Amino acid sequence: MAVELTATSANFIGTGVSSTYAAPIYANSAAQVQVSVNGVLQTLGDNYVLNDVGSPNGINIVATFPSGAAIFLERVTAIKQQVDTQNNETILEDVLDSTFDKLTMIDQEQQGQIGRTLQVPRGEVGVELPAAADRAGLFFRGTPTGGIGLSSGTGNDPDLRMDLAQPDGTDNIGTKYPALAAVVRTQLERNADRVNVMDFGAVGGGVVNDTAAFQAANDYLASRGGGTIDVPAGAFKVQTINRSDSVVILGAHRRGTRLIAPAGYNAPMIQAISTIDVGTSRGGVQSLALIGSGMIPGMVGIKEAFANRTTHRDLDLFGFYEGMYLENSWQIRWDNVHVHGAGTDQSRTGFRLGPKDPTLGISNAVVATGCMAQGVAYCGFRLENYDGAKFESCEANNGDYGWFLGSPSTGTEACQFGHFSLCLGDTNGINNWRLDKGNATDIRQPTFSGCWGGSAGADGFYIGGASQISICGGEIVNSAEHGFNVQLSSRIAITGLIIRDYASLPNRNGVCINDSQAVTLGNNQIYTAKNAPPGPGVREYGVSNYNSVVGGTSLGGVQLIGANSQSYAVLDY
Repeated sequence: MAVELTATSANFIGTGVSSTYAAPIYANSAAQVQVSVNGVLQTLGDNYVLNDVGSPNGINIVATFPSGAAIFLERVTAIKQQVDTQNNETILEDVLDSTFDKLTMIDQEQQGQIGRTLQVPRGEVGVELPAAADRAGLFFRGTPTGGIGLSSGTGNDPDLRMDLAQPDGTDNIGTKYPALAAVVRTQLERNADRVNVMDFGAVGGGVVNDTAAFQAANDYLASRGGGTIDVPAGAFKVQTINRSDSVVILGAHRRGTRLIAPAGYNAPMIQAISTIDVGTSRGGVQSLALIGSGMIPGMVGIKEAFANRTTHRDLDLFGFYEGMYLENSWQIRWDNVHVHGAGTDQSRTGFRLGPKDPTLGISNAVVATGCMAQGVAYCGFRLENYDGAKFESCEANNGDYGWFLGSPSTGTEACQFGHFSLCLGDTNGINNWRLDKGNATDIRQPTFSGCWGGSAGADGFYIGGASQISICGGEIVNSAEHGFNVQLSSRIAITGLIIRDYASLPNRNGVCINDSQAVTLGNNQIYTAKNAPPGPGVREYGVSNYNSVVGGTSLGGVQLIGANSQSYAVLDY
């Protein structure tokens, strides 16, 4: 019979219920029909029923296939001759018809296969593949004349580059954001913005020393003008990392990424040490923990000298001689940095602003917010030179000193300015707050607003050799000796404070003024001395004069000895 239908395959989508799938395909044998569902060949009788074999209108199958499944129905005719047509017997017409039908179907199916191959346009000649030995390991490409050529895909081959994972291949990857004014940048250019320390050979795990990997990542970014080193969560053993200008070392989060110093190590873990002529600007360390080797001299968490506008944020530090150390630097930010720990994790000093170089006169102008030193052995905040520094909502607990300002370890440069707001010193063995001129020519002009001190082993707030100090608001409580002890100082204003639960030892006062002048107390509430009977809430000693107490209350009264010292409207309550 005639083969009028030309299709050799058909596609359907499963319905999930028993359905008839009709295909305009001529087939004269069930063996010619193949059905697959989602690429899996199905079995006649088990998975489907085939109807209308030999019909000139095509075949159909009846089956229940999954909803949405891809169904592919195809006629595949075996390429073999099973009928002998030699002139040795009578050839029946239906035998000839079936034979020619088979040849037609085979040709149709081969035409379908040919239609899915690469072809050159009609009329073109001479398009041949190179020999097998010549094309081994290479890529095909079209030549400028339309022939078939070969490409290595490497090096400087202008036609095709496939070595994008090679060290020099990153230049070939370009990306562009779908936004106005966006430009194409290569992966190498993007790597200049931030890198991952693992890409420079870091191992992690806290066993292998990864200092070289961190330094290599830093040096690479420094050569590109700065950027960010991403450090994943985990432990990394490091010694000293020299952080360069505009480089940020960024962890996953403050407890997830841990940099650990080797046992017995006695040098800074991360430092940015420069000179007055160069300086280290911007960058910083953020979102990780630093774990030192203990209270060994020289063991510093982060040390900076001649730095400018760097930011250290969201850090935990354990086990250092000094957690954060700064000298001859300005416009530095410390945000939410905590130095704490006990036992082998204890630190000696939380935060230290070192002395000023008298030949340079550079201030340690740091801005600190939400920082905390807890459980340190010596001092929470040791501020030798703090010119213009600002501290807000910071805490210093459980050391010998909470806050110790002045008394530089070297030199005689004045300690001056400084602003302290809503800061706390609590449960420190000697003083919660201590301002001490020491060897400096002067300690002057800091301001304190809304600060608190509690449970000091000696004086709650000691002021020695200072001048031009304003203390406004806040509370000083539970001091073993004086609440305030003002020694050898002048022009001190203490106003609007609560000073209570002081003087567990005899002859101690809420406010002691000794050898000092122009100390003004205004509207303070001074009460509940621990010793009984209490001494005066405010008392002058030594060569003191021109001091005044105005308003407020003072349990035990006010005792002034200076010829020009005066008290006004103070209630003994």
